[in-house]
Amino acid sequence: MNLQALMESRAEAAQERRNLSELIISEDRPFTEEEKAEFAELKIEYDKLTDQINAIQNVGDDAATMDASVGRKVPPGASAPRKYGRTTSMKDNNDRGGFSSLGEMVHQVYKLARGEGFDNRLKICADRARQFAVDSNGSGGFAVPNAFLLRAIDTPTNEHPLLSSCDKVTMPAPNVTMPFLPNFDDSTTPGGVEFAQHAESSTITPIEAMDAETIELNASWHGALFKISLEWVEDSIAGFQQRLEDELVKKLRDYMEMKMWRGTGAGEPVGVVGSAGSVDVDAETGQAATTYIIENALKQYARMLPGSHDRSIWVAHQSVIPSLCKLTVVSGIGGSAAGLMTFNADSPGEGRPARKLLGQSLYYSQYLPILGTSGDIVLIDPTKYLMGTRGSVEIAVSTERYFDSRQIALRVGLRFDAKPILRQSLTPYGSADSLAYATTIATRA
Repeated sequence: MNLQALMESRAEAAQERRNLSELIISEDRPFTEEEKAEFAELKIEYDKLTDQINAIQNVGDDAATMDASVGRKVPPGASAPRKYGRTTSMKDNNDRGGFSSLGEMVHQVYKLARGEGFDNRLKICADRARQFAVDSNGSGGFAVPNAFLLRAIDTPTNEHPLLSSCDKVTMPAPNVTMPFLPNFDDSTTPGGVEFAQHAESSTITPIEAMDAETIELNASWHGALFKISLEWVEDSIAGFQQRLEDELVKKLRDYMEMKMWRGTGAGEPVGVVGSAGSVDVDAETGQAATTYIIENALKQYARMLPGSHDRSIWVAHQSVIPSLCKLTVVSGIGGSAAGLMTFNADSPGEGRPARKLLGQSLYYSQYLPILGTSGDIVLIDPTKYLMGTRGSVEIAVSTERYFDSRQIALRVGLRFDAKPILRQSLTPYGSADSLAYATTIATRA
């Protein structure tokens, strides 16, 4: 029997078990002895088919690894071994704790919750959860392998611009402090330190030492509860497992991105919008409420920290798009107008932005305020924003919470924190206008 036939037979066995369970539930009665025996036989058949499927898939992975190690090419007309919609090697599988997808791990946790045996691959996940105290409720959660955590936060820039491009650290403890030498006032001395020219034999007068400050990250636990249909986990179908991973990863990314923009700092990340280290540039006199004009963009760009211009990115709410498309600058003797927002033919899917404003990449985010409100468009140096993660993503499964609707409860959580590195803006040398790692335009009345 080939792989496809085995998977179809396993799906049929799972369906028969579901039909039997639904019959018992609909008639509100216990299993008869015959039904218990039939249910057990179906379970044995299901597990046998699963073992055969895993054996075939592992052989395919071994062959792919051996071919790669000796530089062997795939014969003409043949396709490389694929698993769950993508090429998978044994090394890649090991990096994922032996699981081919997060959905497969959820399936094994689900089987454990039903008393159907403990998959040895879960032991490392359980040990890691205890090590980092990931399961805040102490109910036996499992920390997913690091590869899944890395995938969760390694997101395309055009989908989650701040999460993808900020400075990231791994936190060895729940609370981490990192020292740095702040400089918020260059008004009289460049760099905040008074250097001077001295004769070779002269005595240098001591100056007051700069006080080191610290930035502190506190890894709070953030989690959510999902209801998932039993069909997604009982059948253990490859497509369902990968789809489950894709959905969970996207939800987590969305949440983290939102908190990094709009977090209050009270038990959660400090968001960029309204943060103390950013600058809210005044709108133009008489500027209409729901507008964004060329003077706004130029002044935002001018108020960035030295060195941050080339590292900065624009991020705007979608409601700002019509105003951005109308931004033009007139130049030349003939007075020809050119758009301030430029487009190129490169595909954003290849990591290159399709839009630029004043030469810097432009992205959109639904988590920013709407047009006319402070923060509707942000120019930010993402390297000045720090995110720390503690441990890994944790999952726990309950088969009882939604028993009557044939759904399981899946709890997903992560310990992390994020905040700007700079707690205030910089007063530059010889100028009264402060500079910042992020600039916005004040709310237009």
